[in-house]
Amino acid sequence: MGEDEFPIQRPHGIRGWAGRTSIPWSLIAPHEQQAQRNHDQSLRRLAERGGLSHCEAVAVIEDRKWSPMEQVEAERRLEELVAAAPSDRQPQPEEPKP
Repeated sequence: MGEDEFPIQRPHGIRGWAGRTSIPWSLIAPHEQQAQRNHDQSLRRLAERGGLSHCEAVAVIEDRKWSPMEQVEAERRLEELVAAAPSDRQPQPEEPKP
């Protein structure tokens, strides 16, 4: 995980899980105040402590109070939010053709 990624915790008790383990900082950073309201900690501190669960991240990004979600629904919603977010990354330049 790079410095531009915010950690997402692996779900507890799910063996062989291979889902998302981070999201772009640029997606969650604008929601610092909601993270503070929901968790009484900054996003930086939450990242230092291992990040957020899928449903916690969704609540922060949607600027709402945390409430439980089924894991599958939380993963699906987080993927939608990541896909809908503008990309900060510049496309890699193509290599010159010989």
